[in-house]
Amino acid sequence: MDSQGLCPYGIKSLIECVSRATLIAQPGDIPNFLAEYLSELVSFRDSNHETNVKDVSFHYEELWGKFALL
Repeated sequence: MDSQGLCPYGIKSLIECVSRATLIAQPGDIPNFLAEYLSELVSFRDSNHETNVKDVSFHYEELWGKFALL
């Protein structure tokens, strides 16, 4: 069975980005971090009108990474 058909388009990219951000941030409260990260990701998507889910995930992660490493 093909694994591509089992998950929605872009979910792998989203999981990669969220996982990378969590490893970089090393938050004490992971559930709260994930809730904030994903909420900000949705706001980023809405304000940038990206149509490709993968692009939204990677562009937001790139932006988030610049501020997280300051």
